[in-house]
Amino acid sequence: MAETETDMWLWKLSLAKFGELFETVSRIVPLRKAITAQRIESRMDQTIDELKNEARTHGVKAVRENAVYQAQHLNNVMESGFDERSISEAIKDPNGIINFTLNYGREEAQEKMRERVRSRVRSSHGYKAVGGRFRSSRTGRYY
Repeated sequence: MAETETDMWLWKLSLAKFGELFETVSRIVPLRKAITAQRIESRMDQTIDELKNEARTHGVKAVRENAVYQAQHLNNVMESGFDERSISEAIKDPNGIINFTLNYGREEAQEKMRERVRSRVRSSHGYKAVGGRFRSSRTGRYY
């Protein structure tokens, strides 16, 4: 965990706020198969280096400024213990989006979560899988 009181802000965030922060970071940093704090930290370091390089070499000023901003944001989050909080939340909720993102990557994790919601909705509304399609028990129609 983080050492100083100023670094503790990340641990004081609610799960919802941390989830928003995690999603923002996962858009920038590839977190697939990053299941340890060391891997998360190394991927964040690598992404920060890439952003700093982009800030130095890109021709468009707006892109350079955005890369600098993202690198600073990632550095602040990393220093606050983002890697440890991510692992902690993944252990607390093994079926949550944070754990899925760390194991499968952002896009595949979101698709898995959507599929879980679809299956719950279908089962709660009386849909039954028939030959790869879903059949409504009320109307008999295929979906």
